Amino acid sequence: MPPPVRFGFYTLAAALVAAALSPAVADEKKDDGWVALFNGKDLTGWKMFPTPNKEIKKITPREVGGKAVAFDGEVKDGKSVPLWEVKDGTIVCS
Repeated sequence: MPPPVRFGFYTLAAALVAAALSPAVADEKKDDGWVALFNGKDLTGWKMFPTPNKEIKKITPREVGGKAVAFDGEVKDGKSVPLWEVKDGTIVCS
């Protein structure tokens, strides 16, 4: 490729990579019919089934700053086990 074409190709490629790697920014004012299921910070709006299985007696939300960041389950022997939690912007199931 001639130098100007090569430069344009690399510029376009770099712009596409940068656009693909940049985090999506939610526009709260725009209503395009989509509903965000996860805000990347906490489990606001999430609800747990009261008894997900016969091993778990009780489910308790774990809160930080008034926001639920995890749900823990109490098993029959009284121990608390993590069920769902937010780690580094991701929902993790235990």
